[in-house]
Amino acid sequence: TTLDGSPVRERGHPGLYAIADLDASRIDPLDARGLAFFLQLGWADEDVEPFEAYVGGGLTYTGLFPTREHDVLGLAVAAAFGGNGLERAVRLDGDRPAAAETAVEWTYRARIQPWLIVQGDVQYVVNPGVRRSRPDALVVGLRFIVDL
Repeated sequence: TTLDGSPVRERGHPGLYAIADLDASRIDPLDARGLAFFLQLGWADEDVEPFEAYVGGGLTYTGLFPTREHDVLGLAVAAAFGGNGLERAVRLDGDRPAAAETAVEWTYRARIQPWLIVQGDVQYVVNPGVRRSRPDALVVGLRFIVDL
């Protein structure tokens, strides 16, 4: 939308999203245990989308403990870089835009029963909303998966 709130019609703007995964330590393809890495990249037209670019990556380890072969421990880092429109909106609000919103995430996923998985997640977010005036945020989550 424009500054006065009227809609702007945009078409045909390019974007890109790519994911790469690598199972680094698996020898037996039927054995889920081992170390894996991932990388994510994204790009969009910064005049149309709130975020111009995204980069994220991390690692997971499945079966860290001998008696917990299906549990997954993960660590990831991600950064989202604000586009022109988002930066203008932040300035209009009287704030200074940060270069990026950055998050560090730790997670642990445990199979408690054959039908129940519980996943804890902790994220620390620097410059939420790409705004320098906002304090960093701590996000804690707990997810339950029931597979009947």
